[in-house]
Amino acid sequence: MKRHAVAVLFAVLACCAGSLAAQAEQPASTYRLTHLGTQLHETGEATGFFASDINDKGEMSGLRPTPEGGTVAAIWRAGDVLDLLPSPLFGAALGINDRSDVVAAFQDEQFVNCSILWRRGRITPITAVPGELAAEAYAINNRRQVLLRSIQQTQVQQFIWQEGRLTLLEPLPDSDSEFANGINDRGVAVGSAFTPGFTQIAVVWENGTVMQLGLPDGATSAGADDINNRGVIAGTAFFPGIPLPGRNAGFVWRDGEFTLLGPPGDQYKNTAVFAINNRGVVVGQSFTPAPATAVVATLWRRNGRAVDINQLVANDDPLKPFVHLNFARLINDRGQIVADGVDSRNAFSSSQYLLTPRR
Repeated sequence: MKRHAVAVLFAVLACCAGSLAAQAEQPASTYRLTHLGTQLHETGEATGFFASDINDKGEMSGLRPTPEGGTVAAIWRAGDVLDLLPSPLFGAALGINDRSDVVAAFQDEQFVNCSILWRRGRITPITAVPGELAAEAYAINNRRQVLLRSIQQTQVQQFIWQEGRLTLLEPLPDSDSEFANGINDRGVAVGSAFTPGFTQIAVVWENGTVMQLGLPDGATSAGADDINNRGVIAGTAFFPGIPLPGRNAGFVWRDGEFTLLGPPGDQYKNTAVFAINNRGVVVGQSFTPAPATAVVATLWRRNGRAVDINQLVANDDPLKPFVHLNFARLINDRGQIVADGVDSRNAFSSSQYLLTPRR
């Protein structure tokens, strides 16, 4: 399960703030599209719902933009959007587990970033260090372990928070910073460390202790984005080369070995992955470098075979003639996918879609 799709939400938040000042291992042959939300590039206006996480019941955490230019932390259930925590500025629900527990972040009247655990309507504040400037909770597993980033006056620390108990995620020696992206139900977290020379290093935290993942042969940097309950890690590595600047390649790490994930066709040169489910199915994107940029949302079966997700959309889906999916962010164990795309009827916008298997 994916616990990492925070970037899309903070992109929406930035626009809103500016306006203020075997289903999965062998994917279904066809999917149906459900439109979630749209953002207009010219004005920054956003409508609908934007997902950050999806559980195995098909519920999604995310945010709902408001007409006033703010955002509200919300969850999506079978087409209905439920507001969790209205905020005068912005809020976002960043993680949801299979028990429908949600972690959410919001900005209070003093412009301080705060976090809460929402459990059947009951709200529990999530904090780490007294006097911290901000507490950012953004992922939760089925054991209710929460990834928490604590921003303090002199440092930034990361923790696993569970019912008020904290486990510090040890920093990598000689690194400038770390960021944990995902956590599985065993409490193992993965992410990236960054060195003073701006090198990205894939790391794993187990019982709070940090370990380097290593690099695929020929790579000079790598980041880990997600981990499933079998300990399989998905990420993206960078390979220098000619032509410059080199290339990116998604990978899975299993039992100490890297397997690179190639694109679905010769027209694409780079790949990047963002989520892996417990069946070992990975989603992300394939793309060509600028200036002749082409991007396609991509799914990798467990055998490493890449598939253009657009080719999996049912031919009779009414959105298929118009929508091009370019970025798959999330996948659950039912094979449901959350992806970004462009509708040709409004070229100056981007939208988010839920893809549901249909056999």
